[in-house]
Amino acid sequence: MTSASSLPLDTPRGQRLGHATPICSPNYHSTGTSVPEDSACFRSGLRRLAARLKSFPAQVKKFHVGAYRLAMAILNEIFDQSAYSRFLVRQRIASSQTAYAAFLSEQEVAKARRPRCC
Repeated sequence: MTSASSLPLDTPRGQRLGHATPICSPNYHSTGTSVPEDSACFRSGLRRLAARLKSFPAQVKKFHVGAYRLAMAILNEIFDQSAYSRFLVRQRIASSQTAYAAFLSEQEVAKARRPRCC
């Protein structure tokens, strides 16, 4: 395969990218109309576009799921939900009113021991 820089500038785009055949004919845009002369080229372009758009919703959903998980992790940490979960695992107890009361008393003791700054 030849490099793109060694090919003349009038080489069709598909051949410059390393494809065996050009994507569209060299006179694709020469008619000046919005409909290309080469309808096979137009159809293949639509097929490629449709294939790319099919994967787009999955990518957007994946991004939103990740953003939601990150936001929930931040909120859990802010409102001591993660600390409470770690407390339950460390103490090997199930969540209950008495467990939460023990967690709160442990938190108060820990906060009282911390030196206050400024």
